[in-house]
Amino acid sequence: MFARAACAVLALLATAAVASAAPLHWSSTPALDSTIGQSLVQVRCPSATECTTLDANGRTIALQPSTGKAGAPVQVAQGQPATGVSCPAATQCTLVTPAGRAYTYDPQHPRQSEPQTLAPPSAPNADEAMVRSVACPSMSVCVAADTDGNAIRFAPGSSAPAVATSLGSGQWSAIACPSTTQCTTAGQNEEATFNPASPAGATRIKLEPTTEHIIDLSCPTATQCTALDAGGGEVTFNPQTPPMSQPDRLLVANNTVRAITCVSAAQCTTVAQNGREATFDPAAATPTITGARIDRPEIGGGPGQTEGLQSVSCTSTSSCVAVDAVGRAIRFAPSSPGSPRTTRIDGGTPLYGVSCPSTRQCSAMGPYAEITFDPRDKKRTTKHGTVVTDRFFQASGIDCASATRCLAIVTGHQATFAPRRFRGPKLRQLAAFGDAAIVGLQCPSASECVATDTDGYGITYDPRRQRFIRRRIGVERGEALTGAACSARTQCTAIDNDGQALTFQPLTGKRIAHAKIDASVGLDAPSGDSDNELDAVSCPGRKLCVAVDTRGAAVAFDPRSGRSVKPTMIDPNHGLSSVSCPTVHRCVAVDDAGRVLAGGARPSAWKATPLKGAAALNAVDCPSSKECVAVDATGNAFVGRG
Repeated sequence: MFARAACAVLALLATAAVASAAPLHWSSTPALDSTIGQSLVQVRCPSATECTTLDANGRTIALQPSTGKAGAPVQVAQGQPATGVSCPAATQCTLVTPAGRAYTYDPQHPRQSEPQTLAPPSAPNADEAMVRSVACPSMSVCVAADTDGNAIRFAPGSSAPAVATSLGSGQWSAIACPSTTQCTTAGQNEEATFNPASPAGATRIKLEPTTEHIIDLSCPTATQCTALDAGGGEVTFNPQTPPMSQPDRLLVANNTVRAITCVSAAQCTTVAQNGREATFDPAAATPTITGARIDRPEIGGGPGQTEGLQSVSCTSTSSCVAVDAVGRAIRFAPSSPGSPRTTRIDGGTPLYGVSCPSTRQCSAMGPYAEITFDPRDKKRTTKHGTVVTDRFFQASGIDCASATRCLAIVTGHQATFAPRRFRGPKLRQLAAFGDAAIVGLQCPSASECVATDTDGYGITYDPRRQRFIRRRIGVERGEALTGAACSARTQCTAIDNDGQALTFQPLTGKRIAHAKIDASVGLDAPSGDSDNELDAVSCPGRKLCVAVDTRGAAVAFDPRSGRSVKPTMIDPNHGLSSVSCPTVHRCVAVDDAGRVLAGGARPSAWKATPLKGAAALNAVDCPSSKECVAVDATGNAFVGRG
C-alpha cells in the first residue's frame, strides 16, 4: 500500500513536470473597496512643492502640499511597511523596512526597485534585528540604524554590500545625519554621534533621565539635536560636545506622540495619535508650547491600520504636512494651524479571501463586507455586497459552494449569504470553543462545507439547511490548525503550525493519514522558532496536495500516505500566504511581496511573477486551469488568464 501511494505521487509529479501549463497573463482591476483607508506611516517633503508619503504596504503617493493634489499609489517596496525614509534630493528617496531591506526611488516618478540587503544575518535562536530608521546626508551615502545597536552604511541604489558597525549593545530607534561626516543615532535612553565613514569607537551618551525610550530624533544643525521619547518628553543637546550632565527633559506632548521634526534650531513640531500637533523652540530654557488638534483623535485602529497621526515633515517655519492612519494628509501652519484641510490620498480596504465559483463570478472578503464581481468584465465594474459583520468581529476568509451561496469566516463563526442578493447574514458559531478561530474553510459541494479551527477541531456543515453534519471532529486536539482543503466530499486534509498534514473523513470524522510534511517550520524547528508555519493547502486530487509555508517553501505530498516529505524553497525571504491548484497540472501561490508563483505540482519548476501595483497578496483562487484571481492588502484584485 505504501509503495503504491508513493508511486502514485511520483507519477503525478512526473506528469505535472511534462505538462508545462502555459503561463498566465495578469491584469489588475480598480480597487474593489476603498472605504477604510490605508495607514500612511511616513511623510517627507524634499521641497516646498512636493511631498512623498509611504503607507503600511510599501506604497508611495506623491503629494503637492499647496494644492492637496496627489498621485495614485505606486508600489515601491513590497512585503513590509517602511520604518524610515530619507530624501537627500527632490528626485531621490530611500526607504528601509524592518527586515533590513532598502529601496531607492525617484518620488517624482516612482516605480518598483530592487531591494538592497542591509541587515546582517541573525544568530540561531536570537531575536531578529529590525532596521528602524535611515538618514541620507547625500545622494550617494545613507546610514541606517537597527535594534541590535548597529549603524549600517550603504550606497543607495548600488550593488555594493552594506557595512554594519556595532556601536555597542542597545536598540537604536532613530538616526539623523546633518552632514556627510556626522550622524547621530538614538534609542532607549542613549545617543551616539559618529562619522559614518568610520563609526567604530563612537561614545554612547546617556540622555534620558526617565525610563521612557527615545522614539524619534531630529538634528537641524551639526551642533543641535532634539530627541523625542515615548512619554512626550524632549531632550535637546549638542552632539559634538557630550554633556557633563544629563540635559533637561521637557514635556511637550503626551504618551500618544509619534514623531518629531525640527525645521530649524529654533522650531520643532511633534504629532501624536490623539490628533494634536505641538510646536516649540527647543533652544529656549522654558519654551512656550503652542499646539492644536489638526486631525480627529485616535482615528484608525482597523484591520491593517495604526492609530492617529503618524509622521510629519516641515519645509519652512510656516508650512508642515502630517499624515494619519486612515490615508489622509494634513497641511498646516504650526504657528497658527486653525482648521487645516484634510485630504484622503490613500484608500484601500484589505481583502483577506477570494472565492470564484465560476469564471464569471468571484466574491472577495474584506474585514467587514464581501464584494461580488465579474473578473472578466472589461469595465471592471464591481458590486459592493453584503455587510457581513461589524467592528467587534472581523471576517478573514470566504468559500462559495455555488454561484448563489457563500460562507464567510468571521472569527469562530460563519455567515451564510447569497452573493447576488445582498442581505446582512446572521452569524452562527462553528468553532468547537468560543475563543477559537476558524482558519480553514472549503465547500466540496453545495450542501457540505468543512472548517477547521485553532483548537485542532474540524466541523462539517450544510450551508443550505444551515445545520451541522458533524459538529466536532478531533483532527488534532491541542494543535493550532492553519488551513484545510478537500479533494472530495469524503476526504479533507488539514495542516497545522507544526508542519503536520492530517487527512480525515469529514462526514464520519475518521482519521485517514497523518504525516510530517514540513519539518523546517513550527515548534520542532531546530531554532525553536514558532513564528514559521504552514499557511495554506490545496488538494487537486485524492493522492495529491500542495502546501505552502511562511518561509517561502512549498511541498507536494500524498495526503493518504504517512510518509514524511521535504519542502522545496521556491520564494526565499518571502512568506507564501495562499495556494490554489485547479488541476494536478497547475498550482498558483501568492506571497507577501505581491508575487505570483505558478507551475505544475512539483514546486521546483515554479516561476515567480511580480504583479505590477500589488501589495502583499493575501489569497488566490483558480476557478479553472486557465484563470486565477488574487487579492491584496490594499483592496485590489488581479486576474490571470492563460
